[in-house]
Amino acid sequence: MSIARRPLLGALSLLPLVGAGAVALSSRGTPGLGEIVRPQSVAAPGALTLHAEGPLTVPAAILEAGGGDEEFAVVPPSPDIGIGAVALEEDSSLLFGRVSTSTTLQDQDGNPLAPSIAVTDEDGAETAAEPTALGLGALALAVPELAGAPVAVLAAADGGLPVADAVQSTHTDTGDFRSLSLTRMLSPVVDASFLGMGTLPGTTSVLVLRNVSSRPATAAVQVWTPDGPAAMQGRSQIVVAPGAEQQLLLDTVAAGQQAVGLRVVTVGAPLLMHVSTAERDGLTPRGAQILSPLPPAAPSPMIPGVHVSSAEEPPLLVLQNPGGTGAAADVTVLGPAGALPLAGLGGLELPAGTVLAVPLPVTAPGDYVVRVQADRPIDAVVRSRAPGARLPGGTLGVQADLAIAGPAPALGGGAVLALPALGPFGLLALAATEDTSATVIPVGADGGAGDVIERDVPAGRIVTVPATELTGTTGTPAGLAITAGAARVLHAAWVQVEHDPALGPLLSTCTVAPARRETGALAVQVR
Repeated sequence: MSIARRPLLGALSLLPLVGAGAVALSSRGTPGLGEIVRPQSVAAPGALTLHAEGPLTVPAAILEAGGGDEEFAVVPPSPDIGIGAVALEEDSSLLFGRVSTSTTLQDQDGNPLAPSIAVTDEDGAETAAEPTALGLGALALAVPELAGAPVAVLAAADGGLPVADAVQSTHTDTGDFRSLSLTRMLSPVVDASFLGMGTLPGTTSVLVLRNVSSRPATAAVQVWTPDGPAAMQGRSQIVVAPGAEQQLLLDTVAAGQQAVGLRVVTVGAPLLMHVSTAERDGLTPRGAQILSPLPPAAPSPMIPGVHVSSAEEPPLLVLQNPGGTGAAADVTVLGPAGALPLAGLGGLELPAGTVLAVPLPVTAPGDYVVRVQADRPIDAVVRSRAPGARLPGGTLGVQADLAIAGPAPALGGGAVLALPALGPFGLLALAATEDTSATVIPVGADGGAGDVIERDVPAGRIVTVPATELTGTTGTPAGLAITAGAARVLHAAWVQVEHDPALGPLLSTCTVAPARRETGALAVQVR
């Protein structure tokens, strides 16, 4: 043995003794205190609190424009909203495309477990869904008329996070702001983007910021136009006090635009954010929408909720490039038989920080999917109208309603959709990037399941489930459980079309969102 190796071997020979000593020391712990136990806790997501956006926001100056003349007085939008909500236990069979009770959805005494739903209006009055002993781990609630901006609290049976959704609806049958709007109820956020609202004469678009926290928030606001970022005219910073609301009229920043984009980033506290937009042509109502924040920008947004009512009102695609470098995009419109042969939708150029409006030459009435493929993350929406009846009087035009359909995120597995409180009228639109299937189960207000609907969803086509097929529930369906056959390839949206024989249709859409467990709502372990 060489002399050089002896010190190494000597050191190695001491390792068992050192290890034994370490084990002995560890096992003894601290004298007099016994074995040391490290404290640890697990922070799991609790109940889900969602806030309604409230009624359509119209500036007081517009509502008072009649100057006291009753004949020319502006008829305001309805002050009431409806709320539909649905909640499922995470292991409910409905999220796996089956209708079966489970022993795991029972308490120690064998009683069925179910989520809870409670809605509180601005006066503090609470409406709660009554759980029933159906054993499916599901519950739904439909409240067709509420004032203000209610709050919904949805919880699993153990008080944790359910698989849930809540949608508000505003419904104004007649008047200057005749419209229908479906909007997902949301939690406060620190970063939000909006797209597709206009600032032309006769159009009113209002950014609404609401602070429900106990801390002040400062919102940094930037409007984007076809020419790039707008000069914010001293309105780039908005301070929102705790419990307060602030509004920004977008036409005071970028007037005369067919469609603009908007981004809001907050510091200090998250905010509830939405955009309320209403359009009129003189005295003729042209529709209104309440817009919730878009999903994050992506290279391939898919918009499955595009409804075309008339060749006279073709849809308008609006693209926004929020990045710092230019982007190029190709657009495809998908129908029931596949891609439509439309020209002029390839190689669209989007300089950094700009908005581009692209008319879609779709003339046949029906439901479509708009697929965008870009080389960088972009935002996309589609504006479409449902023309109605011509108003009496030679100077009045054809009234219409406006829908602004946004991109639908890919579903990772089971998801739920709350249906409008007045009931579903229209259809569920499905689209996929790969051949897959979808299982749709209606959920009644009692938490019971309706008839199971199976659909094959080929890539590159739209597949629909009409509201008339949502059968088997006790009463009107209040929600849908949707299961994708393959993860992250299926996109879905609800298209609500309410027909009025005298005045014409009302139109709005709402995407199906992935379950929150797929978007980061996970337990955190703290040691």
